[in-house]
Amino acid sequence: PSGGSDSNSCTSAGSACASLSGGLAKCPAGASCGVLAYYNAYNVSATLNVGASQGLFGGCLSSGSQPDYYSVIQAGAGTLAGLPIISASAASNAVVSGFHIEAASASGNLSASSVGVLVSDGSSLSLKYVNIIAAQGAAGTAGAAGVPGGSGGAASGQNGGSNSACTTANGGLGGYGMNSNPTVSGNTSVNCSDNFCTGPSSASCNGANGASGASGGQHGNGVCYDFISYQCDDGKGFGGNSGSAGTCGDAGQPSSDVIGSYGSAGWVPSVSGTGVSGGLGDGGGGGGGGGYCTAENLPWYVTSHAGQVGGGGGAGGCGGTGGTGGTQGGASFALLVDDATVAITGVTITGGLGGTGGAGGAGASGGAAGGGAAGATKSGGYSDGGPGAGGMPGGSGGGGAGGNGGPSYGIAYVDGGTRTGATPVFYTGYSGDVGNPTTTPATTGNNCIPNLGIAGKPGRVATEITFSSN
Repeated sequence: PSGGSDSNSCTSAGSACASLSGGLAKCPAGASCGVLAYYNAYNVSATLNVGASQGLFGGCLSSGSQPDYYSVIQAGAGTLAGLPIISASAASNAVVSGFHIEAASASGNLSASSVGVLVSDGSSLSLKYVNIIAAQGAAGTAGAAGVPGGSGGAASGQNGGSNSACTTANGGLGGYGMNSNPTVSGNTSVNCSDNFCTGPSSASCNGANGASGASGGQHGNGVCYDFISYQCDDGKGFGGNSGSAGTCGDAGQPSSDVIGSYGSAGWVPSVSGTGVSGGLGDGGGGGGGGGYCTAENLPWYVTSHAGQVGGGGGAGGCGGTGGTGGTQGGASFALLVDDATVAITGVTITGGLGGTGGAGGAGASGGAAGGGAAGATKSGGYSDGGPGAGGMPGGSGGGGAGGNGGPSYGIAYVDGGTRTGATPVFYTGYSGDVGNPTTTPATTGNNCIPNLGIAGKPGRVATEITFSSN
């Protein structure tokens, strides 16, 4: 009752303690001890730890008795944040009787659980005429956004553009020009059968393919004329070819685990799937080299002009990575029995609300493509190299799936935890809201439609469940 003080002896109603924790602190170590709580409501700011052979008895009156009277224990505003209201650890022959226990909701967004009463480490606790009302688990963590794809570099002259983030999207090299060693026969006929590609011995006059397969352009035709000067327009190299834009990645899938698991640090939430990365855009093919131009200007006098180099192909963009999946919302436990035994008499358990699943992360945009370079030209406009093709943009990553809703359990048994006695009266709780996918699609430079992800699944709701600790 009001007027008590934790500095009192707490051995009678006239010298009562002010708090339940104060009363428990007065119990002699190793001795049987009962704390009698007046019919009242008690706010606690820390977990009440009931030890071996200790009892906590509520609903007491100044005179007489009323078996339907309970004392109420609830967390003070802003305290406990999901931690147990009452805990019995390594406590044999402990008793809690005559209380209405209201659990504290967990806080934050790290999937923390809410636990009303925890019995653990070999304890044996008798619960008599107790009502336990579970609270809400914390929200799950949202998935992270993906990483945008690297942009492809533009070609520079004959050299193809590069993309250091995904070298398989590099553009192709422009082809080298053709040339010939002509001969004149009978002072009127020019023979250009001895022709070759300029550049290194292994060089090709055709434009090189982009690294991911876009074909290069063919070299221009060699032109060999008798008594005609520089009419070589048909000797120009052909342009490189464009490849395909990167595909958009598939959406992440929600986790099939709606229950969660139990480890050494407590309950562990499931995590939904990450979106698939977008495909890379093809690098452009290099332009073909120009054909040679050979003509007899005067009898017995032949001029031969080598073709110009083709332009390099632009590099394609890398695919954006997928967003990661959201984490399942925190679990709600009314009573958690971990490697312990609880004896039940006249107990009612009301399930709580699981935490909201974390949102799925957004997929990232694919990288932009680099432009192709023009082929080299020669005064007069003949034997020009062909232009390199531009690269193609990368595809956007898929969105991560939303986290599953947090589960709600009346009694959970871990590592062989058991109950004896009567079956409690159960009122089931509710799954937390599922996590949703992102509503903001990644931008994309190609025609694929970014995938947003998929919502999570409702968490498991059960009056009783058994876990094996990992």
